[in-house]
Amino acid sequence: MWKSSYTNAIPVKEDLSKNGFENMTYSKEVILTILHLYVEELSLSKIRNFIPKLASKF
Repeated sequence: MWKSSYTNAIPVKEDLSKNGFENMTYSKEVILTILHLYVEELSLSKIRNFIPKLASKF
């Protein structure tokens, strides 16, 4: 019983990786701008929505 409840408490890797940023490749300038926005505490959902506009500039 302990083993089954312990394995259920471990998060599945698939759930952690599905955040909307999969398979995205961009230039260094776009990545640096995204990191800058994240450090300034812009939410990840707003950054994800802003990426296509930003990528079209470079």
